[in-house]
Amino acid sequence: MWREEGYCLRSSGYFEEALVAFDESLKIDSSDASTWFGRGNTLRSLRRYEEAVLSYDKAIGISPEYAATWGNRGHVLNELGHYQEALKSHYKALALEPDDIAVWGGLGNVFFNLNRNQDSLESFEKALEIDPDNSEIWNGKGMALHQLCRYDEAMTSYNRSLDINSSNAATWNNRGITLEKLGQYTEALESYERALSIEPTLTSAINNKRSLLNKI
Repeated sequence: MWREEGYCLRSSGYFEEALVAFDESLKIDSSDASTWFGRGNTLRSLRRYEEAVLSYDKAIGISPEYAATWGNRGHVLNELGHYQEALKSHYKALALEPDDIAVWGGLGNVFFNLNRNQDSLESFEKALEIDPDNSEIWNGKGMALHQLCRYDEAMTSYNRSLDINSSNAATWNNRGITLEKLGQYTEALESYERALSIEPTLTSAINNKRSLLNKI
């Protein structure tokens, strides 16, 4: 079936081809929530966020009890900067599935973008209660702690994140920012360089490294 082909293509990274397959499936049956969900996820992968929201809305209109659709809709709304709507979507997901780590992490990201740093921290901590070995969540917790000026604790979170996954350039970059706040410039430079060894085009790490070199 076209729907299954769409899911297979998406999981293999063939997003444009997956989108074609989902569209073919919808020509046959436009009332299948799973197809709209897969289409939304594919559009999200293509960074076509507004279209993704429309697909998630179609899926929700057909099957409103599916927590993952609400959660992914929240992630996309966050990317679009529609933070209040993203919060509502995440809360709806959690009402349906209270232990969804991705949604708690998404909630943490939205709160972070709203500068509600204590709420962000608490959301990441809730996620870590569910899965204490999630590198991305430890990174998010570190970012929230940094914004709360709890720099030593932020370092602990970043180091834990990197213990789990040492190839996350964003975490190395964030670690460098916190090390600068702690006045540990040599170590900060090493973190930026590590980030750039993983992702040479990471703009924030390039700029942070340049700024630090002008400082020391």
